[in-house]
Amino acid sequence: MIVLVAMTWVTLASLAAESRAALAQADTRRQERARLALWRMDAVVAQLIAVESARPYFHYWPRYDPSAPYDRVWAGDPRAATALSPLATGEATPAVDPVIVLHFQIEPDGEARSPTAASDDGLVSPDAMRAERTLERLRGKLVELRPMGMMSRFIAGESAAADLNLRQSVVNVGPQYAGSVEVGVFTPRWIESDEEMYVAFVRPLDVAGRLYAQGFVAPWTALRGRLLGAIADIAPSAKLIPEAGDSERIARLALLDVELSMPEAGVEEVSLGLTPLRRTLALAWIAAGAAGMALSVAQRAAARVARRRAAFVAAVAHELRTPLTAIRLHADLLASGATEDERAAARTIGMEAARLSGIVENVLATASGRRHSNGEASTTGLAEVERRLRRLGGEDVEVVFNADRGGSIAVAGSDVDLVVGNLLANARTHGRAPIRVEAWMEGDVFRVRVSDNGPGISDADRARVFEAFERGGGAENAPGLGVGLWLARETALANGGDVVIEPRAEDGRGARVVASFPLLEGVEARQDSRTG
Repeated sequence: MIVLVAMTWVTLASLAAESRAALAQADTRRQERARLALWRMDAVVAQLIAVESARPYFHYWPRYDPSAPYDRVWAGDPRAATALSPLATGEATPAVDPVIVLHFQIEPDGEARSPTAASDDGLVSPDAMRAERTLERLRGKLVELRPMGMMSRFIAGESAAADLNLRQSVVNVGPQYAGSVEVGVFTPRWIESDEEMYVAFVRPLDVAGRLYAQGFVAPWTALRGRLLGAIADIAPSAKLIPEAGDSERIARLALLDVELSMPEAGVEEVSLGLTPLRRTLALAWIAAGAAGMALSVAQRAAARVARRRAAFVAAVAHELRTPLTAIRLHADLLASGATEDERAAARTIGMEAARLSGIVENVLATASGRRHSNGEASTTGLAEVERRLRRLGGEDVEVVFNADRGGSIAVAGSDVDLVVGNLLANARTHGRAPIRVEAWMEGDVFRVRVSDNGPGISDADRARVFEAFERGGGAENAPGLGVGLWLARETALANGGDVVIEPRAEDGRGARVVASFPLLEGVEARQDSRTG
C-alpha cells in the first residue's frame, strides 16, 4: 500500500511538473509568435507609410503647375496650374494602395479638400465620388487635425500638434527640404464616425510659413483585415484592439496605436502525447501491476498449498484412524477370546496393517519428495513383476499377464508396487467391481492397465487429478489423500515411464489408467547406440 501511494504521488507530481513545463514552453512559443506577428504588421504599416511619404507634396493639390520650381508649384498664376493631380487621374507613382479610400489636404484656413475628387472634363469617377462622400463625412474630424504652429515647432512638439506620435520617423523619407517647403512625417490618428472607425495618417506641411496638413485615410476594418492576413499563418486567432491603452499582457505595434491580443497558452493547446516521461511512468505502472499480480498469484498459490496441506493432514489422520481402529478392535477380540474365528481376525489385522503400511509409505514419499526407490536394484524381472501384480490385486482383482516372463524392466520392484498399488487403491476407492489388471509388452515398453466399472474420470478432470492433493469431481468426500495418482505418475516419470488416463469406454463407464515402464532391453539398446 505504501509503495502504491508513493508511486501515485510521484506520478501525479511528475505529470504536473511536465504540464507546467509544457505550458511554459507553449507560452514562450506564443510570445515568439506575437513578436513575429508584430514585426510583420509593423512592416505592413511601414510599407504603407513609406509609399505615401515618397509622394510629392503638390500631388495633394487638385491641380498644380508642373513647370514651376519645386517650392513654387503651389503658387503663381492660377491659369498655369493646368496639371491634374495624379491621385485624381489614377496615374500616381507610386500606385495608391487599395486600402486607402481618401487623400486629403487641410488648408491654413481650415478648408479640407481631396485631390481625388478633381476632374478635367467635369465628369466624376466612382473613385472621386467615393472620396467626396468620405471627405464630407469626415470633414469636421479632419479639420481638427490641422497644425497650429510652425513646422519646426510641430516637429519639436511645442505646438498644439505635439500630441502627434513621431515614433514612426524611422520610415520617413523626408522631411523634404526645398527652399521654403518643409514636409513632416506621417503619424496615425484615430477617427470615429457614425458608420465605422478610420485611421488617418497625417503629416504637417510648411510652405513659406503657411501650415497645411496632408494625409490619407484607411477604414479600420480594411486595414485590420490586411494586418491579420499578414499573420494568419502564425496567429489565426489573434485580435487587434485599437486605442486599448497600456497593458502588460497585450503587445503593441510600434507604428500604430493598436494592441495585439493572442490567447494565452492553455492545457487544451498543449498536446503532450506519449512523452518519454509518460512512457517511463506507464512502464513503471505496468511493472508494478505485473509485480502486484505476481504477488497476488503467489499469495493465492501459497494459500491454496496451505489449504491442501491442511486437507492432507486431515486426510492422513482420517486414513490412519480407520486401519488402526480395525487393528485395535480385532486385537482386543483376540486378546479377550471373544472371537471364535481367530484366523479371520488375524487376516483382517494383516490386511489393515498392509493398508496402514501403504498409507505411511505414500505419506513419507510425498513429504520427502522421493519418486523412486532408494538403494534397491533398478531392474526387475517380468516374472517377479507378475508375482507382485497378483499380490497387489489379491483375490478381488483379475490379473491378466500377457508378457514374456523372461524379460525385465528397468524399474525397481518397490517402485512397481508404489505405482500399481496407488492405481489399484484409486480404483478400489472411487471405482466399482470388477477391477481388472492387464499387463503386456508393446515395443520396448511394458504397460500395466488398471480398469474398473465405476463412474470414471471426466475429460475436465483428466489433467487435474495428476496434481498433488487434487481430487476428481464428486470425490471430495471420498476417503483418500489426493496424492495417489500424482505420486504414481511422478514415480513412473522418474523411471523413464509415464501414467496416462485412456478415453472412456463407449458406454461411458469405468476408468482406465495405464502405467508404462521401460524394458531393460530397450534401455540397453539406446545406451549402446549413444556410446557407439
